[in-house]
Amino acid sequence: VNYFNPYVLVFCRHNHDLKCILSSKAIKAAMFYITDYITKSDLKTHEILSLLSKAVAQVSTWSEDSQVANAKHLLHKCLTQFAHQQ
Repeated sequence: VNYFNPYVLVFCRHNHDLKCILSSKAIKAAMFYITDYITKSDLKTHEILSLLSKAVAQVSTWSEDSQVANAKHLLHKCLTQFAHQQ
């Protein structure tokens, strides 16, 4: 249950959710929720895919060595992680 408090809303000037957290499970859930909320991406899916596509195209023009292989591996991991979160 969200406890709406008009005084907190006026003085803090933002939305709020006041909740008593007593268990470690609830603390962990709140921590994950806040972390996900703070770190959510403002970029749209097509913008991220466009950036990754440009990066892959740029890397493919480089001569093949261990650094290029590492860059390609990193781009692949980024794309896989992005796809997993969508």
